[in-house]
Amino acid sequence: MEFTKIKEMRESKRAFKPDKVSKEKIYKILDTARWSPSAANMQPARFLVLDSEESIRRIKPGLAEGNYWALKAPVIIVVFSKPELDYQGNNLKYYTFDSGQAVMSLIYAAVDNGLMAHPMAGFDGNKIKEIFNIPSDMDIIVVIALGYKGDINTLDDETRKKDMKERVRKPLYEIAFLNDLNTPFKITKREPERYFETRVEIRFNDIDLIGHVNNATFLTYFEEARWKFFAEIFGRENITKLNFIIASITIDYETPIFPLDEPIVRMWVSDIGRTSFKFNYQIVSKDGKKVFAKGGSVQVFYDYAENKPIKVPPEFIEKAAPYTEKYI
Repeated sequence: MEFTKIKEMRESKRAFKPDKVSKEKIYKILDTARWSPSAANMQPARFLVLDSEESIRRIKPGLAEGNYWALKAPVIIVVFSKPELDYQGNNLKYYTFDSGQAVMSLIYAAVDNGLMAHPMAGFDGNKIKEIFNIPSDMDIIVVIALGYKGDINTLDDETRKKDMKERVRKPLYEIAFLNDLNTPFKITKREPERYFETRVEIRFNDIDLIGHVNNATFLTYFEEARWKFFAEIFGRENITKLNFIIASITIDYETPIFPLDEPIVRMWVSDIGRTSFKFNYQIVSKDGKKVFAKGGSVQVFYDYAENKPIKVPPEFIEKAAPYTEKYI
């Protein structure tokens, strides 16, 4: 999976399906953690995997009450280590940093395998060591709930409110600096030279019983716009030569489209990576004053014969340049 997609899909929610996670998937996730970097390749992180109802029940006294939701996860992983397992020097706690690197690798690997991993800080390390006979000189670094994402409505009200919070981060300029601490690291987004725009016809069968365009139809408008985009910049005769697959697609509905509206799909390109790129969409009114929907799709160029992703063709980068959003 493209890393950009993994980064966007990673989340730490609290509702898990009861479905068991196969030993094979757990192995792949732990093996990814095993290959994470560490000082002098000491690999200090240790992992205790709990995947039975009995073992997960036993950890309950070691969890903060606010983390009891984790007991419904099909897997809990306890990560532990000690200074002597890692490189010693400079009075730095390498073992915590290197264990953290392993945990981040584990979390991303979980997403890559269709799972969700939620690391927790609310636990009693001494109690967990006592329950599972973990040596007293070890430090419990983190406890991770692992499984398939579940229905938020299975959570109690207080926990559900936590999961409903918007996913936000501080702006980069508040946490990163350039050359000295007085200069925030800032980057400027440069809009595309132009946007690709095309009108879409509202068909009779686009309208639902409520009298407006059915929400599911919006995605077909995205699809129609993609087709017209490639036809315009590459020529209709070359469209089938552009082998890519849709890796993910998102849409936010802003306001309904009614039969007399004349919607226009506005598109542009961003986030061109090694094998993928992103289309950004807006469905707007003819005068541009009303936004009906916003969305995005990630496309991965693909070699169907070899069954693997391929590099973004230079021809695409060149011809899509006027429609590409960049950062400077």
